[in-house]
Amino acid sequence: MSLKSESPKGRNRMIKPFTFLDLKKRPYELLGIMALLMFLVSFVDSNSALDINMHDTYFVIANAHICWFFSGVLLFLWSMGVLFRPYIWSITLSWVQVILTLISVIAFLKIVMMDVSLSGVPRRYYAFTEFERQKSWFSTTSMYVFMLLLIVLGQLIFIINVIVGFLRKVSRSDPSKQ
Repeated sequence: MSLKSESPKGRNRMIKPFTFLDLKKRPYELLGIMALLMFLVSFVDSNSALDINMHDTYFVIANAHICWFFSGVLLFLWSMGVLFRPYIWSITLSWVQVILTLISVIAFLKIVMMDVSLSGVPRRYYAFTEFERQKSWFSTTSMYVFMLLLIVLGQLIFIINVIVGFLRKVSRSDPSKQ
C-alpha cells in the first residue's frame, strides 16, 4: 500500500508505510514481531497451565510464563540479528535460521497449549490410564526434544553465518592479502 504526497517542488512521491521493516534483507525482524505477538497472546489464555509429572514431583507452569520465556528468547535472537547485521554472510542462511526457529517455537507452543492429557481430571487425582500411549516413539517428550533440536540447529546456522561473514570481511580488509 502506498500513499501519494506532494513534494515541495510539485513532484509526486510515494510514501510507503513500515519502511523500517525490510524483511527481504533483514529476516530476523520476524523474530521481533513474533516476540511481540507472543507476549500479547500470553494475556489471552491466562488461566491454563502445563503440568509436568517427573518421578515424585509435580510441576505446574502457567502458559503465560512459557509465552513470556519464548518472547524473551525471540527478543534476544532478534537483538543478535541486529547486532551482527554487518557480519551476516548470507540472507538465505538467515532465512533458514529464522524459519527453523519460528516453526519450532510455534510448534512447541501449540503442543503445550493444546495438551489435553489431564483434561477433565481434577487436579488432586492422578489418572494413569495412558500408559500405552506413552510407550509410542512419537510421544510428547520426543516432540519437545525434536523442537529443541530444531532451535539449536537454527542457532548453529546463525553462528556459522556470522563467523563466515566476519572472516570474509576481515580477509577483504586485510592489506597483507592483497
